[in-house]
Amino acid sequence: CAKCQRGTWSAERGATSRSACVACGEGTYQPAEGQANESVCIGCAPGNYSMVAGASACLFCPEGSWSSEFRATACELCPEGKWTSSTGLIRESQCLPCYGSRDCLPDGSIYITIELVGLNMSGLNASREGGLCSVLAHDVAAACGVDDDAVVDVSGRNASVTVEESGFVAAFVLGIHGLSAHDLASYL
Repeated sequence: CAKCQRGTWSAERGATSRSACVACGEGTYQPAEGQANESVCIGCAPGNYSMVAGASACLFCPEGSWSSEFRATACELCPEGKWTSSTGLIRESQCLPCYGSRDCLPDGSIYITIELVGLNMSGLNASREGGLCSVLAHDVAAACGVDDDAVVDVSGRNASVTVEESGFVAAFVLGIHGLSAHDLASYL
């Protein structure tokens, strides 16, 4: 028998291939191997989300966002002029006014995080990792309508993003004009 991996299930008894496994839907997760029915797919709790089918865990809503919904596939952005540096918020009222707070980035700038599911960074050498960071920076820049140099990794390098071993991508995007945070979230 072949056990279905986390994030999936199969009603086929004695399945010999993982092709018999069915992914849990978006907004749900399933943390155990070898599950036998769809009822094991657990809805993401408020403050969490899962935007891909077959997730083994939900993610906390990132800084600057919140979700009050069960089975969320995305988080709501804090309203303009408000922010939170906490993750996993469940109410818009938890977004606080900026009023000079260092958590709010200057006008026209954002901090982004993106999860790349199934990315194995340990298999990349330094050269390939650098190339991946540059390509991802270019894609982010194109989506935001800025030059590649306006995408800055967490170490301060222009035209680059930070990619963590877990597959999370993080970067600052500077000098964005004419787009709201909601517009950018829909593009990214």
